[in-house]
Amino acid sequence: MTDGPTFSTQEGAISRNESESEFVRLLTGAQCSLRGYILALLAGQKKEADDVLQSTNMTIWEKRAEYDHSKPFLPWAMAFAFHRIQAFRRDAARNRLVFSDTLIEMLHAYSEQSLANPPGAQDHLRDCLEKLTPAEQDLIHKRYYGRCSVESLSSMVSKSAGSVANRLFRIREKLRNCIQFGIVQSGHEG
Repeated sequence: MTDGPTFSTQEGAISRNESESEFVRLLTGAQCSLRGYILALLAGQKKEADDVLQSTNMTIWEKRAEYDHSKPFLPWAMAFAFHRIQAFRRDAARNRLVFSDTLIEMLHAYSEQSLANPPGAQDHLRDCLEKLTPAEQDLIHKRYYGRCSVESLSSMVSKSAGSVANRLFRIREKLRNCIQFGIVQSGHEG
């Protein structure tokens, strides 16, 4: 006996719990990207971005049955974030400085386009991350995967926040140059 109803597919039956667990995994994995996207479109308003992210997550969860598993999850989820951002902006427009609708649409189009990275960009990023020193890898991992603030990192490594910010900048530049070089090199090989 299963824990919940089952859904028939060509490959057999999947329990509702397994399907929801997979959806939770996808949604959890998209949190950093969704938060960054929302934060960018809300001009760095962190508290407001967190509120919009929470509202977006609720909507995504409510609409989970509509998700087509044959398509990428992040663009689907970002569409909900985009609509939540627009709703937030409508509500906040009378007493806050907000981006114009045209700029928001341009940023949305750019974000969608950046999801279609140049062929192999993710592979190049992975290769370039492996070329970093262990200390650089640790700093990048804590900052971007662990979502630690620069201030938190500075206390962890006993350095000033400015020093840590400069170090992160240099590492990002190193990664950007490495990725661009890899893309150019792979273009010459093809």
